Amino acid sequence: MAERRQNWPGKRILFVILLLSGQAGLIWYGRVYNPAITLQQCLADPERYDSARIEVATEAVITAISDDGFMLRQMGKEIKVVGHSPDLRAGEFVSLTGIYHKEGWIESDKIHVAKKRRVKIAASLLPVLVVLVLFGKKFTFNLRRFEFTPR
Repeated sequence: MAERRQNWPGKRILFVILLLSGQAGLIWYGRVYNPAITLQQCLADPERYDSARIEVATEAVITAISDDGFMLRQMGKEIKVVGHSPDLRAGEFVSLTGIYHKEGWIESDKIHVAKKRRVKIAASLLPVLVVLVLFGKKFTFNLRRFEFTPR
């Protein structure tokens, strides 16, 4: 007869602590050695970030088109972007890389239009829901042992 191996009770907790410590270390490393400059940082301290290369991608929407560029809104803040490709339209989600100028505008280098962004996000949620339903049919959560067990 095979002996059943006894697990140390704190093994799972130690494993979670190690994972969280590793994640915190990676976050610190990314912040120190590859700091991303955001549009909000530039607008809060224009002198410090003058001529800095920034990437604007999170929920960035074109609000208006002009002859020399367009107005971009991100997280409630609007900024003028100079330079654009001819197929841009108001209301499109974009990501761009450019040079921030302390006068309050961005000189764009690269612009990427996120076509049908909302549709792609909604479509990507469907497989997650299917996996959760299948997982819920196969397993149940045991509160005493704090783990999922087969049904």
